[in-house]
Amino acid sequence: MDETGLDKIEIKELEVFANHGVYPEENVLGQKFEFISAYTFYQTRLAGLTDELSASINYGGVSHMITDFTRKHTYKLLESLAENLAEMLLCSLSGLEKITLKIEKPGHRIGPSSENRICGKSHGNGNTAYIAFGSNMGDKRCI
Repeated sequence: MDETGLDKIEIKELEVFANHGVYPEENVLGQKFEFISAYTFYQTRLAGLTDELSASINYGGVSHMITDFTRKHTYKLLESLAENLAEMLLCSLSGLEKITLKIEKPGHRIGPSSENRICGKSHGNGNTAYIAFGSNMGDKRCI
């Protein structure tokens, strides 16, 4: 449980081959995104009491949603990928109250690796996503 009183399930280091990047060859040829991680926050008490998957968030299903979305869409910026992915998950998953995404794109031309960490939090009916962006250089903490 985190400081908000929500429980957290982590999906760590999904590998996805996708077509994201500023350079045309990245969009055409694609590349492997070695580490896409999602930290989902919601209430797990009902799932714990009932032992029913329908009372929880199916992290296998979430993994497939992340993979499918990342493969089907193309963005120049990791910020755009992360914002749209966070919004889709927040709007699609009942009970999901907050999500933190971490997307790493190895071999980025700026240096040996690039990382963007994106935080999203639903508010109200879950249809609004507030996004805070990290940087691919410097401090990588999600605030």
